[in-house]
Amino acid sequence: MNIRPYFAFIVSAILSLMLSKAVTGTDISEIGTSARAVSVGRAYSAAESTVDSVFFNPAGLSGIDSFNFTSMYSSLSDDFSYTSLGIALPVKHGVLGFAIANEASGALYRTALDSDGKVITDGSDPFNFTDRVYSLSFAGKVNKGLAFGARIKIYEKKAYMIEDGHGSGLSADIGLLYKPHDRISLGLYHENLAGSGISWPTGTRDVLPSRTAAGLKYLARQDLVLMIDAGISSGRPLLFKTGGEWRLHDLVFLRAGLEQTDIGGDKYFNYCLGAGSDFDTFRVDYAYRSDHAFSGNFSHFVSISFDMQKTGVITEEPAQAVSVEAVVKQPEQLPNEPATLKKEETVEPPAVPKKDLTDKILKQEELSVRAQINSLNDQIKSARTENDEEKAKELLSKKKEILKRWEETKRSIQNPLEMHIKRSN
Repeated sequence: MNIRPYFAFIVSAILSLMLSKAVTGTDISEIGTSARAVSVGRAYSAAESTVDSVFFNPAGLSGIDSFNFTSMYSSLSDDFSYTSLGIALPVKHGVLGFAIANEASGALYRTALDSDGKVITDGSDPFNFTDRVYSLSFAGKVNKGLAFGARIKIYEKKAYMIEDGHGSGLSADIGLLYKPHDRISLGLYHENLAGSGISWPTGTRDVLPSRTAAGLKYLARQDLVLMIDAGISSGRPLLFKTGGEWRLHDLVFLRAGLEQTDIGGDKYFNYCLGAGSDFDTFRVDYAYRSDHAFSGNFSHFVSISFDMQKTGVITEEPAQAVSVEAVVKQPEQLPNEPATLKKEETVEPPAVPKKDLTDKILKQEELSVRAQINSLNDQIKSARTENDEEKAKELLSKKKEILKRWEETKRSIQNPLEMHIKRSN
C-alpha cells in the first residue's frame, strides 16, 4: 500500500491545526536513540547503565563509567527520515547525557479530500517539515541500589515555505532506578513534568502531554533478559510494552518485543524484531517495527554505539607495579654517628640505569601491564553481559589501582635519583 499521500495529508492537517488553535503536541524523542531499544518494544524504563537512556528513563544513565556514544537512523516512510545522536559522559558526581533527535520530510504537498473521500494533491506548492528535540540529562547515585535522573528537552518544529510555521518549547523529565537484586531492576519516570509546551508565532500553544512509565528488567538466565513496561499519558489509556534479549553468542544478540499503542481509543500491538553484534569497542544493532495504523507500513532502524571503556588502551592510570628495588638498589643506611665524614668517605648516589636498559625495562613492564588490563577488560565485559554490576565495579576498581601503580613504577624507573633523594629526606 502506498501511504505517501496519506502522510502528506496528515502533516498538512496537523500544520493547519498548529496555526489555528492549541493542540496536543508530539514528541519525536519517544522513538529513542537505539535500535536495541526499538527491537524490545521500547520497554526501557528499567534499563540501566546505558547511553540509550538519554531519551528514556534519565536515571538509566547512572553507572556509566566511561564516554559512551550512540546514533540511529531510520526511514519512517517514503517521506520522513529520523536520525538521532546520544552521548554519555561521566563527571565527578554522576553522568551527563546529551542527545538530539531529528525528523525531516522530503517535499510535501498540500492535500484535501474530494466529495468521494479520495485524497487530492496540489503539486504546485511543495513544502518541507522538520521536527527536532535536544536534551540535556544528569544521573547520579543516591546509594548502592538507588539512582535518580533529570532531563531538560528543547523542542523545535519548522514548516518551510509556510508563514508562521516555526514553533519551539521546553519541558523537564525526572526518573528513578532501583536495583533490589543483581537480577532485577525497577524503573519509574515522568515526562513533561513541567514546561512551556510548543509556542507558535500566532500566539497558540501546543500542550505536551505528561506521561508516566514504570518498568521491570529481569535477568531470567545469564543469556536472557526480559523487560516489561506500563505507561499512561494524559488523555490516553494505560498501555503496555514488553520485550526480551537473548545472547545467542558473545557477538550475537537476538531480540523481540510488543508495543501497545492506541488510535481513537482503539488499542493494538505493534511487533518488533531485532538483532545486534557486540564487537567489544562498538556495537551494531538493527530493528524492524510494524505499524498497524497503516496497513503494510513498517520501519527499519540501524544504530551504532561506542564505549570508550572497552578499547583496552592504557590511557588513564595503567598497572601492576614492579618493585623499584629491581631497578634501583636501596642506598645503605648512613651511620648514626654525629661526626663529620672523613675525606675518603663518600656517599655515592644510586647508579642510574643507562637509557637503553631503562627503555627495555619499561617496555617489558608495559607489555605485562597491557596483558593485565586486557584481561580485566574481558572480565568486565563478561560481568556486564551477565548484568553483574557489582562484579564489574570491583574489576574496574582493580584496573584503576593497577594503572595508578604503573604510573608510579614508570616515574621510579625514569627518575631513580629523585626517588633516592625523597627516601634520604
